[in-house]
Amino acid sequence: MKLLPQFSIRLMLGVTALAAGLFSIVGLAVRGHGWAIGISMGLASLVIMLGTGAGLFGVLWVFSLVSPRSGGRRIAAAAGGPPAACPFAPSAPQSPFAGSPIDAVVIDAEPAAAPPGATVEGDPTPGGSP
Repeated sequence: MKLLPQFSIRLMLGVTALAAGLFSIVGLAVRGHGWAIGISMGLASLVIMLGTGAGLFGVLWVFSLVSPRSGGRRIAAAAGGPPAACPFAPSAPQSPFAGSPIDAVVIDAEPAAAPPGATVEGDPTPGGSP
């Protein structure tokens, strides 16, 4: 059983070279180079964003371990039936167009608007389209 993770010397040299490059850019930002200030601010904001996300995840994870679970089953059990009989269960969404389906979509195209090489069929109904 391994107690400590094992790293290769090549990986450690790569991480060291990457850190040296990043800290040299930060050093140039401290000296006042504009492009280095922009890159440093971008990297700092990325680190802050990821740290905030990890911190909030940790807080919610601790709350999920401490608090009891509450969900549809507990509410439905209190209501005395399966989850579908729960008064708080969401209903299926209803479309305003459910009663009148669309029969067909007719698109009128002028022969001049067709791309080269395409064929445009005429209107099959007698008298043309409205």
